[in-house]
Amino acid sequence: MDNNTIKKTISRCLENVGIEFDNTDSNLSDSLVDSLVFISFIIELEENFGIEFDDDIFSDDNFRTLDDLCEVIKTYVNP
Repeated sequence: MDNNTIKKTISRCLENVGIEFDNTDSNLSDSLVDSLVFISFIIELEENFGIEFDDDIFSDDNFRTLDDLCEVIKTYVNP
């Protein structure tokens, strides 16, 4: 799966949990400060990509930017 498709899907997942995220905004983690929104977002990602995240993946480093999250997802969808 290519980066553009992954980023569009991430953006759609953000919208589904009520977060408007401008791709030019470099700090995705600031949008995910509410724990319920974060969990809802993770569920959206897992359902949309057909993956299940490992527990150790949930660090700020992996969710800092859209590019960071894209790289994490690529390891699951393109092993």
